Amino acid sequence: SLIEMIHAPMIGNEFRLHPGEPNEGPRSFAYMDEVTRRGQQIYGIVIPYTHIVRFGVDDALPFDGLPAWESAKRDRRAALASPTVRAQIERERIEGTGSPAFPSWRGWGSVVLEHAESERLKSLEHRSVEQIASARGVAPVDAFFDTWIEDDFRSRFVYYGFANDDQEVLADMVKSPYDLIGTDTGAHVERFFWHGAPARVLGYWAREKHLFSLEEAVWKLTGFPGSKLGLHRGQLKVGWQADVAVFDPESFRDLVSERLPDIVDEREVNRHPPGMEAVLVNGQIVVEGGECLDVFPGKVGGL
Repeated sequence: SLIEMIHAPMIGNEFRLHPGEPNEGPRSFAYMDEVTRRGQQIYGIVIPYTHIVRFGVDDALPFDGLPAWESAKRDRRAALASPTVRAQIERERIEGTGSPAFPSWRGWGSVVLEHAESERLKSLEHRSVEQIASARGVAPVDAFFDTWIEDDFRSRFVYYGFANDDQEVLADMVKSPYDLIGTDTGAHVERFFWHGAPARVLGYWAREKHLFSLEEAVWKLTGFPGSKLGLHRGQLKVGWQADVAVFDPESFRDLVSERLPDIVDEREVNRHPPGMEAVLVNGQIVVEGGECLDVFPGKVGGL
């Protein structure tokens, strides 16, 4: 193959675990071990989150392709109010009947009401269907369709598990010596968390999950990618660009779980993780006391 003929470092975007393919992560690790023994270097970019996907009634990913759901589209209000139709959709989802567009399911706890148009439902925003069902004393499938109907099918939901839904495999991916940490900032607005990846690695994966030490986590985010990309960055060395981040390792964390942005608006751009005290780029302070300064010393290409 072409990969076998290339003897330069290769970086692929993106190394992720797709739904319904539980063996692909381990298989990829085995392949990277194999090519490393051959003397090649292959690295994959990993987003250190379980990916999300947003959906509404016209792009209902968890149900698309299920026969009962496709049939219900002809008169969805009447059909989805029927306990029989709901039970059939739930059964087909569990069994994977028909041609489901989404082959994996993490449960109703992974479906979150992100936005409701009706003021009566605003208090339910950012709650999972399981939580809504518990509060209402009904089954999750009924809580889901009741909410949708009450909002005239205008509600939008988030599904946690579009990719990287196996947390053990994701941990292996984040820690792997073949992986670089990526962000996908500004891309795929319906799926990804934004620019919290470095804080996620230092806070969640290192401090909370003890995946690696603080020093290893810092190296994973700085010196490691800098060396693989051939940049004079990522380490504090004489003659190199002075890029420095000063943070509190006990409080530094990402905030993406508190807000899933629809767009990169002013609020999102200026969102800062707690514990980030200062940032220097090319020797100039660009963040101080958690506030961005009106200074732009960065250069295209990392030079």
